[in-house]
Amino acid sequence: MQTSYHSLLKSAPAPRLHEDTLPSELELQSLFFSGHFGRSFITTEGHPVHVRQFGEWNHGPGPDFLHCAIEHQGRLLTGPIELDTHPSDWEAHRHSHNPAFDSVILHLSLHPPRKTTFIRTSQHHHIPQVQLDLQQLANLQPAPLHQAPVTLGRCATPLKNLTPTQLEDLLKQAALHRARCKAQLFHRTAEAHSFGQALWQHLALALGYYQST
Repeated sequence: MQTSYHSLLKSAPAPRLHEDTLPSELELQSLFFSGHFGRSFITTEGHPVHVRQFGEWNHGPGPDFLHCAIEHQGRLLTGPIELDTHPSDWEAHRHSHNPAFDSVILHLSLHPPRKTTFIRTSQHHHIPQVQLDLQQLANLQPAPLHQAPVTLGRCATPLKNLTPTQLEDLLKQAALHRARCKAQLFHRTAEAHSFGQALWQHLALALGYYQST
């Protein structure tokens, strides 16, 4: 009986995320813009919000994403979206005192707030907040090279008892799983933007431009 790749995945514990292995803010922006986190969220106040248009990724001063459109509490709102690693970064970066951020319609953050946080503009207008799901990043986190133990991994025990045919079948299933994940990511990007934009972004990724600003 051949060992299933998916049965090995089910037996493995869920990966834990650590502060030093989380993506940078720029990488988080890329993941959000590509649709990795989806487009429907629940705000910290419990209201559904749906991103209808991810807009344009801004690499200059000002909010991170421009010309966006969201549905929030039965209203269609248009304007920028800002993404920070921590909710407190809004105040730490003095966005609440910067008129360039007065038109922001949604604030995103990754970490849960250490205390109750109110996101407001320089005109004291309230901005809805969304906390992104950390667990959606779990499968994207490679272990830092300097922390890799010089021991056999947990896959060694189940793999050493497989026949060559079983190993070949396992590798094929792993390759198919990886291909499906990449196809799903491409589909999310195309759904969030367009097929042409998705093709352009993933071509850039394949050429190694994922860290480009």
